Amino acid sequence: MDGKWLVFERQYVDDNRVYFAGRWHDKSGLSEDTLRWLAWYNGLSEEEQACISAVPSDLLDESGISRTEETDAQAD
Repeated sequence: MDGKWLVFERQYVDDNRVYFAGRWHDKSGLSEDTLRWLAWYNGLSEEEQACISAVPSDLLDESGISRTEETDAQAD
């Protein structure tokens, strides 16, 4: 369209899952507070979402955003 590629993906409505950080997550692993937060967050524009720096902890764990790597400590 207008010289640009558009990618279409079929999405099925599933009341048991919610979308965050480019992935679908099972609601069963998230708290009610997190589900309310997600409803608010997903109602924001992409620009507004980019300004959000606080994410519920159970969603951080579920999405993999909070994954850390173990490294060797440097001795001084």
